[in-house]
Amino acid sequence: SDFSVTESERSFKDKKKFFESGFKDSGPKPKPRQFKYINEHELLQMKQEE
Repeated sequence: SDFSVTESERSFKDKKKFFESGFKDSGPKPKPRQFKYINEHELLQMKQEE
């Protein structure tokens, strides 16, 4: 339901924020395409689970 989806989105945003900050600390520039792929992949998984 709506609550579980919100929790999943919140969890994903926290992970994304963690990875982005990790990339910034490492030095190399983050790869937007990689994040975009992961984001789309996550959305597809959420749609399949519903």
